[in-house]
Amino acid sequence: MTFARDVSNCVAHAEPGAFHGGVFTNDAIGTTIVPGFGGNSTVEALFIENGGVSSNTDFMMIVAC
Repeated sequence: MTFARDVSNCVAHAEPGAFHGGVFTNDAIGTTIVPGFGGNSTVEALFIENGGVSSNTDFMMIVAC
């Protein structure tokens, strides 16, 4: 996700979920938040399924600064 400000000193948390009709998988069990490749204004959420396989799912994220 890309934000309109520097979020490099913020804390982010994401969970699988859908808002207004999106699609998500109940198999996503783990989340890792990492700095994005877009610089200090981006973060990436990576989800895995049971067994360590990556999962592509909609998600909801909160960033607290």
